[in-house]
Amino acid sequence: MSKIVFSFFILVSAFTMAQEYGHVDKKVKKYPYYNHIDHLAHRIQNDFGSDMERVRAAFVWLTHNITYGKTMDEFFEPKITIIYYSERGKERQIKKAQDNKINQAFKNKRGVCYDYSMMMKNLVDHFGLESKIVRGIVKEDIRDVRGEKLYKNHAWNAIKINNEWRLMDPTWATGYWDESTKLFVRDFNDRYFDANPEEFIKDHFPAQEEWQLLKEPVALNTFYTAPIFLPGYFENNIELSKETSGLLTQTENFELIFAFEKFPHSTQLNYSIDSNSSTGRIRNIGVRKKGKQLYISKLRLNSALKEGQKITLYINRNPILEFKMDD
Repeated sequence: MSKIVFSFFILVSAFTMAQEYGHVDKKVKKYPYYNHIDHLAHRIQNDFGSDMERVRAAFVWLTHNITYGKTMDEFFEPKITIIYYSERGKERQIKKAQDNKINQAFKNKRGVCYDYSMMMKNLVDHFGLESKIVRGIVKEDIRDVRGEKLYKNHAWNAIKINNEWRLMDPTWATGYWDESTKLFVRDFNDRYFDANPEEFIKDHFPAQEEWQLLKEPVALNTFYTAPIFLPGYFENNIELSKETSGLLTQTENFELIFAFEKFPHSTQLNYSIDSNSSTGRIRNIGVRKKGKQLYISKLRLNSALKEGQKITLYINRNPILEFKMDD
């Protein structure tokens, strides 16, 4: 497949996705201000006829109106004490506390991952859909490769639509935190709506295995030793070999070897090596086909790299993968 045909395929796929929900997105983005989440839920319920359209509408509204983060007042707000005398009373008090938290986040138009997940669940509850808030671990930085985060640091949603569970992460779809400016950047990412479980597991590891939604679940160690998959990886028709770890070791000849099971023809692979927290120069690296289903790229250097150094791969200078040097 030529580069022109491949690029056309990517554009057509993106256009098809936009066309599928374009009418929903356009209408939701014109919604007026609502002072209560119930009012938004009723509007969505009345505007759209299918469960998927309603879920899409809720997802788009949250990602375009809620800002990630907390104010100092919110950080230091007093913890809620729950007093109960029965299990039923306990459930009632917990629900009341959650509703208050949801309404506060909705009113402030600001929250963190659990707030996004609770608001998403609250909205789909109004639509009569079964859903779960999934707690787990996310991996988004090269320092997390072979990490030690065994605590749950993120929350997202699983929603049952047409008798099938779907994965959604409205927090990550909203945007990202820019470390250089220490500011949140709103940048909608459609990949986290009705996410492909095979892709989702690359950066989201649920505490309960069943919410991987995979026939062959991934082990925690496999999750942690994989590289960081950047957005560009999913925008191209590539597939990294399962034999290529996120922890790299040089050969005796100072080589680094990368293997792909899929790699687009006539596409340029590039690399950079970080040094002292700065990104190195982006250079080209060759890829050759080995056998019927494997593509090999060998990067030969003049000296040994240090433990912890980051190596980034690019396709046509668009970053796709990050690796870390092993000891």
